[in-house]
Amino acid sequence: WRGIAKELFKEETPAMEMRAIHSAGLREINPEWCATWEKNSYNYRVLMLDQFAKFFKAYFDCMASWGAAGVKVDNQGSLELLAHAFNVPQMEVARYFRDAMEDAAKVFQKSSPDGEEEAPPVMNCMSCTSDQLFLAGSDAVWWRTSDDRWFPGELDPARPAAQLIWANAVNAVWLSRFVWPDWDMFRVCEWHGPLHAAAHSVSGAPVYISDMSLGGENSPERAQAVAVLAALFTSSGERPCVARPGMATLDSMFLNPLDDRVLFKMWGINAFNAVIGVFNLQSEVTTGEFTDGTVDVCDVHEFLPAEMGAHPGLDAATGYVLRSMQAPKCTKTLPDGPILLSSPGQPSLPSKVPVTLQSMNFDVISVAPILEAELAGSVFRFAAVGLNGMYNGGAAVTSLSFTPENRAISVGIMDGGELICWLSSDTLEKPASVWLSAGEGSKGELCTDWDYEWRTRWLKIRVPKDKHSWVVIVEL
Repeated sequence: WRGIAKELFKEETPAMEMRAIHSAGLREINPEWCATWEKNSYNYRVLMLDQFAKFFKAYFDCMASWGAAGVKVDNQGSLELLAHAFNVPQMEVARYFRDAMEDAAKVFQKSSPDGEEEAPPVMNCMSCTSDQLFLAGSDAVWWRTSDDRWFPGELDPARPAAQLIWANAVNAVWLSRFVWPDWDMFRVCEWHGPLHAAAHSVSGAPVYISDMSLGGENSPERAQAVAVLAALFTSSGERPCVARPGMATLDSMFLNPLDDRVLFKMWGINAFNAVIGVFNLQSEVTTGEFTDGTVDVCDVHEFLPAEMGAHPGLDAATGYVLRSMQAPKCTKTLPDGPILLSSPGQPSLPSKVPVTLQSMNFDVISVAPILEAELAGSVFRFAAVGLNGMYNGGAAVTSLSFTPENRAISVGIMDGGELICWLSSDTLEKPASVWLSAGEGSKGELCTDWDYEWRTRWLKIRVPKDKHSWVVIVEL
């Protein structure tokens, strides 16, 4: 935080020492913060502009040789405090820095399975200054969008953990239009590990953990860590992720969920369904107290009537199936079964459902559109909810199609596990058979580990976890 160590400077690497000066805007917005920092300000040792690229290349090459997979570059906002010494416009200083950093980070770059180069794995931290956001491009676009949740040496109260969820979800409404929000690290062994894992899943934020260890072999901490990570990642290490950054719902935007008795909600969209996170963020009420709220189909912004047309695969929905991850353990009013809600403007079913949560608790609710198709003269209604036990199991659904000539429905999934679907027809007592294929185009092997409950219309198919994707074929 004080610049570059003196011993790294040599005659061929010119540098200068300077003190930080806050801009007039920062002084007006937060004079106390500026006064404190300037009072304790050090002489920063800073490279000359023409040395930025050389320094970052040497730095990142060294890190890559140690096995690092990427970098998180903190304190980027300090450039604004030091730009006065470079004798060039402030934006040019930011541009020199950004170009040098992103170019050097290509040493970490890997090719995706389809052969295309992925963006350099750079996370930008303390970087929500006007300069840095203006220069946010198509490469290093993971961006920290909140304060730190916790500082070393301090107690770890619940309120900062709750505030991180609230701040990031609201900030994402604007910032996610041109960067992908990074919700910071969290610890899977702590009591708030599942809470933050759920929020990261709905938001799509990068997952990286900061536990010093995962506990002893048979400890409760390790058991929780294993459960949390298993609910985040597939058996092959892939992560089912929302298609775009998740954000606060419209009716949560102007609430204060830390102090008021309200539930806070955020939503995310997947390829074939959606997900809603519901959080009770009141950390300072009596432990165990419940707060009431509702979940609505229109909490998912894409399902608002005005937004229909953006997702052809979802727009033909005749209704929606909701499934709670936590019920009945944490969500008192939701059943451990399907919840049917109507499409907006179709009042044949309820449009919302009540939710009740304890303080500092959460639920993740899958929202799967009910699609209708006529197969061999019979009308079938089907919804692919996703893999059971995952925070965003709906994102594990990679394909969905009806095959009239075979009287079949095909669902692609990223991994094995229990696939939850909803299936209804006036002429159906249960599916004729279920097949598992390791790829498109083949029927594969007969699956015998499945059950269909006619009363709830739940179809649950248990697929082997063999560290690869599957296509599940349901013959009707």
